[in-house]
Parts: sequence; C-alpha cells; structure tokens
Amino acid sequence: MDTYITQYPDSYNVVIVLQLGKFTYFKNEPGVSNNYYVSKLFIDEDIPAINVFKKMIEQGSALSSSSQRSISSSSVCTVNEDFLQRTPFNLIAEIDLDKIKSVVILATIVHIPVVQEWHYFGCRRCSKALTNKETLSNTDDLYECTNEGCKGMDLLPVSKFRIHIRVQDTSGTVSLTLWDKNAYKILNVTA
Repeated sequence: MDTYITQYPDSYNVVIVLQLGKFTYFKNEPGVSNNYYVSKLFIDEDIPAINVFKKMIEQGSALSSSSQRSISSSSVCTVNEDFLQRTPFNLIAEIDLDKIKSVVILATIVHIPVVQEWHYFGCRRCSKALTNKETLSNTDDLYECTNEGCKGMDLLPVSKFRIHIRVQDTSGTVSLTLWDKNAYKILNVTA
C-alpha cells in the first residue's frame, strides 16, 4: 500500500480487493488477515469489476460518502453471528462440491479411522507439513516446510492434529478432516 501511495500520491478513490482473506479478532478488535499464504491483495488493478465500481463512484451512483464511512461499523459482526446466522445451514446432500463456499452442517461424528495418521509435523511459521530433509545426528533431524512461500527449516517440528472423521446427518455421510485449531477446540489438548 505504501508503494502505491508513493507512486500515485493524488489518488482519491482507491479500490482495494482482498482475495481469500479472513476476518479475525485481536484483543476484541475486528481485522482482516491473510489466509495460509494464498491471499492476494489487488490495489486499483485493471479488473472489470473494479473498473465498473470506480465508474459508479465517479458518476455518483455508488455509495454516498456518508454511507462509505459507516460501512466498517455496520458490517462488523461477531464470529458467532457470522457463523451461525449469516452462513447457510445445509444438509450433507445439499452441499455442492463444485463450488468453494462456507457452509454449516449439523452432523454427528460416526467414525474415526484408527489406521490413518492423526497428526503431522507442522511448520512453526505457517502450519504446513514438514518433510525430513536430512539426519544431522542420532537424535536430531532437519525438517523443511513444504510450503513454497515459506520454506522454513526447523530442528524441532511441532506436532499438529489432522484427524480424519466421518460425519452423518439425516441426508447422508461425508468424510472430513479436523485440523489442529478445530481439534484443539473440541479436545482441549494439543497434538
């Protein structure tokens, strides 16, 4: 953003699009953060939707300046409200697997396979899986992050949950993966 402001100091209407970001809270303050090194930030890019929106602003047919100021306060909601009230509930049979979207299903865990690994060694920086790069001694191994954007090296990998579960509701069953953060919320222990 600093680079953009330096290059275009006279810009008045700047459109910023965050793709694959996530809404978070830190010390009870809402914010937006990146999501596992896949987030993209577009600042006044030449994208058709952005161009149409900018033309609407220039013509005065978009939001008025008073409503622009109130957007941040009116769109803020609690995690509970966002998850339970704004995200649609679906039966398993209603989930369209061809579309990426958030859904909430109310289901019962009916099976946890014991033959599959329930944990993995994760990177301390990004939580992606680590691979054993080399053995340094009888007791120490060097691990490398599999995330292309991180490439962290670690002598002490962190064990993280990756629990495969099968859940069922009245319409069907589906296999899901319970990742570290959500597993911790349920089990109240770390891997």
